[in-house]
Amino acid sequence: MLEKVKISTGMLFILIAFLLMQLISSFYFFRFINSQNEINNTMTIQSEKTHVLDRVWIGFLENRSLLNIISKGVMKGVYENDEQKNKRLDYAKEQVEKTKSDWSEFKSMPTKFGEDLESKMDAAFNEYHGAQLELIHYLRNNRLDDFDNQPTSDYQNTFGKLYENYYAEDVIYHDNLIQNSKSNETLTIWITILLLISICITIILVWFGIRRLLILPMNHFLESIQHIAKGNLIRPIDVTGSYEIKKLSETLRDMQNELSKTVSDVRDGANAIYSGASEIA
Repeated sequence: MLEKVKISTGMLFILIAFLLMQLISSFYFFRFINSQNEINNTMTIQSEKTHVLDRVWIGFLENRSLLNIISKGVMKGVYENDEQKNKRLDYAKEQVEKTKSDWSEFKSMPTKFGEDLESKMDAAFNEYHGAQLELIHYLRNNRLDDFDNQPTSDYQNTFGKLYENYYAEDVIYHDNLIQNSKSNETLTIWITILLLISICITIILVWFGIRRLLILPMNHFLESIQHIAKGNLIRPIDVTGSYEIKKLSETLRDMQNELSKTVSDVRDGANAIYSGASEIA
């Protein structure tokens, strides 16, 4: 079957095979690069998001601590007048609103996991944020009993529990991203190895094919030409190989037959001349 294939056609098939290998390797390489970039971008965004969430939680704790300090000052009569107290409460309200601004920034970032958990956190945040604003209102109006009776700890514990759950899911999500990155890297390495093995096998097969279809037949072909040059016109020319080599061998065989016929005619003519000369003599 290979003998019927032209060398040009065979070379075209080889080039197509190498092109396909190159396309496959390029596809998986760019796929790996894109996947790694996506994972890195996701990890960066998620890291920024958890950082903002930390600011929210720390802000809540600082705000509550500040309000407790103001309430103790009110109880002990530290503030000489309402202006001093209200100034501190205005600062506390600014900090509470800053915490809300941080929470808005948190919600504006893309959600990669835990949509239900973020929804519960949003409800818990609104409760805790509203509770802190309510505490400020109580302190402005010197309603210390209402301040002490508000279940602030319950709101804080609810949000704190969801905060911890979010971090636990964030760790799992981060580990999954790392695992996916390692899996993509391993897959790319194995594909690269398989492609290198395929290239090596292709090169070996091409070498054996060229040796069988071109090099060895050409050596036999040159050997036949040398025999003809030495005058051996009866040695059979049986050269097998590629389509082009077979055509050359057929042409050489025809040339050998024509030379043999010409030599035979010359020999017959010489014999006839010799016989005629002998009769005249």
